[in-house]
Amino acid sequence: MNKVILYKNQIPLRPLFVFEIFIGAILITFFIYLFLSEIYPDIWTFAGPLLGLAIFVTGLTGSKIKEINLESSSRNIEIIRESLFKTRINYIDPFKMTVELKTANGKKNSMIPKLKLIILESEKEIEKLESGFLSMNNHKIKKLHNELKSVIKITNAKM
Repeated sequence: MNKVILYKNQIPLRPLFVFEIFIGAILITFFIYLFLSEIYPDIWTFAGPLLGLAIFVTGLTGSKIKEINLESSSRNIEIIRESLFKTRINYIDPFKMTVELKTANGKKNSMIPKLKLIILESEKEIEKLESGFLSMNNHKIKKLHNELKSVIKITNAKM
């Protein structure tokens, strides 16, 4: 089985999730220390522990797309999504697939546009890939969008 890699996340994802859990635990511990010392930091009295809890839960439950491959033998698109505890693989038939590229922040002409790539199968959203911090992977998302469009076009032309 020969695979062509269309997209690969360069950051190792599991250590990223562990880091999020660690940061969330540190924030929660910090605010517990403040409360036990009877220090109540105004608005952060509620927002701080909730932020720590949100980061902690995101590390436990979050998942990100690790790879998007094109299988040469079956001509299916394979999407590998990884979380802290499991790896999920979706196979999508290019005949039924459509791809949309949108701006996530709603502005086309902003200084740093945040892109969102939506992969649909029979008009049902299967996966969503968004720009990272400061939209540093916008060029990868645009390239992936063009490659997926060409795969869909070639597959439909052979039909």
